[in-house]
Amino acid sequence: MNQAQPQQTPSPVVPDLPLERFRAALRIRTDRPEGVAAGSPEAEAAEAALLEFQDLLATNYPAFHAVAERTVLGPYAVLYRWPAADGAAGSAAGCAAGSAAADPNLPVLLMAHYDVVPAENGHWTVDPFGALVKDGYVWARGAIDTKASLVCAL
Repeated sequence: MNQAQPQQTPSPVVPDLPLERFRAALRIRTDRPEGVAAGSPEAEAAEAALLEFQDLLATNYPAFHAVAERTVLGPYAVLYRWPAADGAAGSAAGCAAGSAAADPNLPVLLMAHYDVVPAENGHWTVDPFGALVKDGYVWARGAIDTKASLVCAL
């Protein structure tokens, strides 16, 4: 006897917040065109984008920013210090259990940069700052190196 199977209602689509945060970071144009003189309008626009990126990090990663000390050194550099849980001089809350550096009083160094090489016209088949999700990949300048490592660290 054949019994009809109940139709499954698809789950509502819930945005992937980590992916959307990553895509937002990729959409900020953090390149500086070659040959741009310091202090020029083009340089100032590039530096404004870098500062916008720093603000995005603080907004999109509030849990990290709640525990880390943030020092902005300028548009090209921001320094974070993650204090130890007990306030000791070391930093590092969160080393992998069982690793050689699992002592929460030892420092941990996380490094990344967020400036990207300018995208040359004609070398991209998609907008290099569009953060397009296509064929299971995110297509954007910085998606597999600079911005990816920074976002993963946060």
